[in-house]
Amino acid sequence: MQFTLAANASETHLDLEKPKYFLGAGDVVRVFVWNHTDLTSNVPVNPNGIINYPLIGELKASGMTETELETIISKKLSTHIKTPLVSVTLIELNSYEIYVLGEVIRSGFFKVNSPVTATQAIAMAGGFTPFANKEKIIIINRETGKRRRFNFKEYITDEQISMDVFLKSGDTVYVK
Repeated sequence: MQFTLAANASETHLDLEKPKYFLGAGDVVRVFVWNHTDLTSNVPVNPNGIINYPLIGELKASGMTETELETIISKKLSTHIKTPLVSVTLIELNSYEIYVLGEVIRSGFFKVNSPVTATQAIAMAGGFTPFANKEKIIIINRETGKRRRFNFKEYITDEQISMDVFLKSGDTVYVK
């Protein structure tokens, strides 16, 4: 998932871009190898971000997309199988978590099963308290520490839905 600024937009106008999902600890993927039922299985990503796969052993999966993992497994299997056709599909999303803090009804940690936007996260937290400043919402990315402003009042009165932002796993939405 990426936060990208629109070409001529202010700091609060962010593009709503369908996020890429990066695998994380606790997720489960289905690895399918065409014509090799013995190699087709559901594989969990362990707490260290590693999967164990037959003929290959340990592979780092955390931080990769399904397509990236598919490419690596295909490449490594090609030493054992002529032209392996591999498909990797996320079947259990268990690593996606966000935090909503500040002037919301139920602040805290939320585990979700699909990517959510800032407005969806606020709704999950029960909405705003009467003291919330809907113009000063901060989204903090856990990995980079980068902060983005989000003006909810402007979002609901503007006709551009592109102001809302998909959150990455670990992101914090802080309502002042």
